[in-house]
Amino acid sequence: NNPDETLSEKELDNYFKEYEDRGVGYYLTFTNYKNTEIDSYTEQILNRCYREGNGVIVASEFIKSYIKSNYPEFRIIDSVTEIDNNIDSVNNKTSNNLQVLKVDYNNNWEVLNSLKNKENIIILVNEYCIPNCPKKREHCDAYCDYNLRLTDEIFECPYATTIKSEEMADFLQKRTHFVPREIIHQYQKIGINHFKIQGRAYSCYMALQAYEEHFKK
Repeated sequence: NNPDETLSEKELDNYFKEYEDRGVGYYLTFTNYKNTEIDSYTEQILNRCYREGNGVIVASEFIKSYIKSNYPEFRIIDSVTEIDNNIDSVNNKTSNNLQVLKVDYNNNWEVLNSLKNKENIIILVNEYCIPNCPKKREHCDAYCDYNLRLTDEIFECPYATTIKSEEMADFLQKRTHFVPREIIHQYQKIGINHFKIQGRAYSCYMALQAYEEHFKK
């Protein structure tokens, strides 16, 4: 989360090679919707990762347009943090981009069934934030500002959970927008087959808990 922290070219190459050696594609996360420029470090990452099967998660029209023009083979995924992420705007999209759906619609079968392009929808299964969080946009704005070095302040959400990591699994089960492994087939039945586990903003322990929950047999 340090905006001044960068990796050397060798470090980047080793990092991405770990995925490539295993035949795993990946999506770069470029979700700062306040960003209006592509710097040399970003360009370096884009060039290094421009491979079949990889993509970029975006939240701004500027980044989206730049990727389409300069890296047309990248798959574009519209981020959950995209400002216009309501059902009407999702249904009115004319592109074939994948779309991470607003988590407040999770498990709302009336809304989910009304989606027109279900094959392009990604469901974020383990959102830690509260449903319909009134601070969500403020939090995203502050995070964008921090990473653009527009502020040194770290946003403190009044709704942030303070529970221990080892209690997270039970905690998530009580969230109305949590999607447990047991109901994934209900999404697939209506044509939604893309799912996302988040964890990069949390501890490795919490991320591993999410993987265990959704991949255990």
